[in-house]
Amino acid sequence: MRNFHSPHTEFDDEGVVALEFVLVAPFLIALLFAIASFGMFFSAKVDVTSAARDAARTLALGGTPTYPAGVTASGVVTCPPGNTTSNASVTLSSNYTFDIPLIPLGTKTITATGTMRCGG
Repeated sequence: MRNFHSPHTEFDDEGVVALEFVLVAPFLIALLFAIASFGMFFSAKVDVTSAARDAARTLALGGTPTYPAGVTASGVVTCPPGNTTSNASVTLSSNYTFDIPLIPLGTKTITATGTMRCGG
């Protein structure tokens, strides 16, 4: 009777597992970088939106807003003195560059508009 479990007929799978890991690892690492980069993108988007809202609030109350570094303001609408019926608004823009290995997404522009009624 033939023994199918003899050492001469078994195959060593350790090399196959190592090869599969070498082929899959770069994609898993790129996926981790992509998740982190998209998280940072959404954090930057929240920061720009918050800055636009704060700038509109400052304009509505008659002040001069300050903008974070790397943020460009456009479409600034101020309030005339004593007016409480119109709105103050400002649009802020910022560029975000994705740094993901193996996935070239480049630079995206984040734009947010803040609006608030004059006088608060």
